[in-house]
Amino acid sequence: MADEAAEDVVFVLLRALPADAADALLTRLGGPEADRLRARLAAPADPTPPAALDAALTQFFDLQRIAARTPPPPA
Repeated sequence: MADEAAEDVVFVLLRALPADAADALLTRLGGPEADRLRARLAAPADPTPPAALDAALTQFFDLQRIAARTPPPPA
């Protein structure tokens, strides 16, 4: 993830998940991105403000809607 803001959004979303679900997603992601996110999740942190979680979820669902409208690439 080259964009630090995008990584922050992913971090907020992963913190909202149960630990085993977050770990399963990070395992699928792999690489240095997953390692950075795991380290951030392991470090003590203040609770996520509800507004930050709402903003992250809004961004996630907006991207999901855009992806659903995008036609698949030709085979």
